[in-house]
Amino acid sequence: SAASYLAWLHHRHARFPTARPNSSECILVAKKLDRPSASVYEDVLHHWSLETDSRRGNWFKRNRLQVLGEDPKFYAEHMGFWETWLNRGRDEM
Repeated sequence: SAASYLAWLHHRHARFPTARPNSSECILVAKKLDRPSASVYEDVLHHWSLETDSRRGNWFKRNRLQVLGEDPKFYAEHMGFWETWLNRGRDEM
């Protein structure tokens, strides 16, 4: 579902993640959503593949409001590493 993918994006704090989802992240997201981890992993991988691997990936990225119902933006993505480190603290990174 789109909720799984959105929760994963929020977990990563990344609007357009380039690294493939991994199972340990999806297990944490599944616990938060109270869903089976296998289905969360499949949902996340499906939506991530649509945005990164398909020929229409750019369309999916531009139309997230239609496809997912939300287009999350994260403040930390617009800052440099050191500014993020100073604002959030070294231990949280």
